[in-house]
Amino acid sequence: MIDGSFRLSAEPIPVVTFFGKVCGCLKNGNWRSHTDGFSNTPFLEREGSFANAWLTFADIEPSGGAMTAVPGSHYLIEKAAADPQFRAEKEKNNAYTAKDNLDGLDWNPEEIALKAGGVFFYDGQVIHSASDNLRQQPRLVCLYNFTQKGNQEKELNARQTIHERFNSDHLKMMDDQMKQLVGLV
Repeated sequence: MIDGSFRLSAEPIPVVTFFGKVCGCLKNGNWRSHTDGFSNTPFLEREGSFANAWLTFADIEPSGGAMTAVPGSHYLIEKAAADPQFRAEKEKNNAYTAKDNLDGLDWNPEEIALKAGGVFFYDGQVIHSASDNLRQQPRLVCLYNFTQKGNQEKELNARQTIHERFNSDHLKMMDDQMKQLVGLV
């Protein structure tokens, strides 16, 4: 997904989803989802320059709060976001359901079941969310965002904003290898 050198672009986010209702049930069609916001750069220009990754710490089975996504939806979202009315509406309420009836979208959410240690890479503009966790095992994952390293100016700009994306105490404790991963060296 990333061509060439990359860096971790934000603090990793641990996520625990306990038993119960999360974002609705896939079986009865009331599943609610979201995107990670809109990009101002067309997908084909961004392709190969970023990646989002879920790392699982425990097995995630169907109906176990799995990451659920609508395959190919990032292409439709990109086109729809060009409409100022759609963009403004979704920036206020970033939720998607089957009832939204987005023109041209095959609403076919798929659960991504993974074994512990499994990794799932995705584009943040894919319509996604968790499914309800109907099992006693909590969903234990960590979200990572990676970005392709840019030219010297881009990397200097990234270093200037690093305290907005990483905990300052964590930055102080990093060894040289971790500093390289986040783009400090």
